[in-house]
Amino acid sequence: MGNYGAIGEQIIAVFYKLVMSVKVHGENNRTVKDISDVFLSALKAFSKYEPVITIKISESRFYFQEEKLAHRRETLGLMGKARDYFSERGIGEVRLIYHESITHADIHKAAFFLNHSVKAADPLLWLKKKLEIEKVLWLECEETPEKRDDERPVTQNQKIYTVSPAKDSRKEKGQLTYANALQSIKNVAEKVSGQSFAGIRKTQRMVQKMVDLIIEDDSILMGMSTIRDYDDYTYCHSVNVSILAMCLGLKIGLSRKSVEILGICGLFHDLGKVDIPSEIIRKPGKLTPEEKRIVEKHSMYSVTKILKLNAPRDIKSKIIRAPFEHHIKFDHSGYPRFNPNRPVSLYGRILTIADVFDAITSPRAYRPVAMSPDEALGRMIEGSGSAFDPLLLKAFVNMVGIYPVGTLLQLDTGELGIVSGKGRGANGSRPDVMVIKSARETVFKKGPVISLEERDSTTMDYIRNIVASFHPGRFGIQPAEYLV
Repeated sequence: MGNYGAIGEQIIAVFYKLVMSVKVHGENNRTVKDISDVFLSALKAFSKYEPVITIKISESRFYFQEEKLAHRRETLGLMGKARDYFSERGIGEVRLIYHESITHADIHKAAFFLNHSVKAADPLLWLKKKLEIEKVLWLECEETPEKRDDERPVTQNQKIYTVSPAKDSRKEKGQLTYANALQSIKNVAEKVSGQSFAGIRKTQRMVQKMVDLIIEDDSILMGMSTIRDYDDYTYCHSVNVSILAMCLGLKIGLSRKSVEILGICGLFHDLGKVDIPSEIIRKPGKLTPEEKRIVEKHSMYSVTKILKLNAPRDIKSKIIRAPFEHHIKFDHSGYPRFNPNRPVSLYGRILTIADVFDAITSPRAYRPVAMSPDEALGRMIEGSGSAFDPLLLKAFVNMVGIYPVGTLLQLDTGELGIVSGKGRGANGSRPDVMVIKSARETVFKKGPVISLEERDSTTMDYIRNIVASFHPGRFGIQPAEYLV
């Protein structure tokens, strides 16, 4: 469906006229019945494209299906009145859900509650209780986006996910984009776990911004993808997988549109885990065979959740397969069982690599000490041709280098540093490193970025050499705090 602007204006205007008509004339007036018919027809017509209509008010502007409505002189007065009507009741988001059983009585009842809610001490709370008690299922109202916690990038580690004004603009955008992507997947997961309709327009916008940043400078989001949050593992993992998958997609020459679809697949690949009991997800010991079978259902659960999203069918058809496939493995030895004569899709093979790399470099309840990134690559190379597509894995290793961004290195100078970039070498064996601790220091702090390609001008020997590599979590280090 094309531009929503005219349709959005029409539905908002009719909705506002409807509640005003009920307020002035009461339920049985001819005018009220006529406008109710118009309203129902508009809902029914739009439901052929999307099952839920979302209207938001943010910074005095209307958003219809997440698209900002333009100010037009012809409708400015009416739209302003409608905006004031909702704001007066503390309403910042309205969801209209069409179904064949909606009657005029249902519409009039909701309009009556809307009008009378303004008399309550807390209009929105009173309204929501009334709609719930009276089982009005076609209308949902929420508070203003500015007040809602789920609109703010919040996590237990504010140091990482919030923006420092001292940062340069690209790093600011990287931090904010990561935070919003994290919040976006959280919002979707919370809604689908509560059997509520969840849209993906916000997610699509976040992915588009992520692609912009990766094209501009992939080191920003690659640095952010080193974030490891034990308490927020599933959501951070989903964002990290999305970033790694998109970087690999661009590396092998996929189109921008394909990379965006791949990014959405990455964000939603573990959506089905909301149906897995948390005591199993967080179990510190080995899973029982039955618990393992439950966990292995999450790929199929992800498909079920994606099918229920408020999104156009063509989008859903493009983002279903890869989440289903990401544990099947290149040789079909994984799960769920899949037709061995049908190869895993390109998106599925990319997700498998991104998923495993982030997973085995992340501390988990059953594995408090994770592999260092370079160890993880070595382990994955052992699975080339079986677990992983060998050509894609080779491209991935070339992309991240032998010592991927975020690897903690001990140098023969006594310095400790975090890999900040692949460096000028072909294979990344001598990466760029941010020094965080010199031989004379006892605390970690951000230092200079050095190249391990540097040589002594007299002897032509390398000035610094790698002695050992570690997972930064072993020292309580979050690489993103230093790199971004």
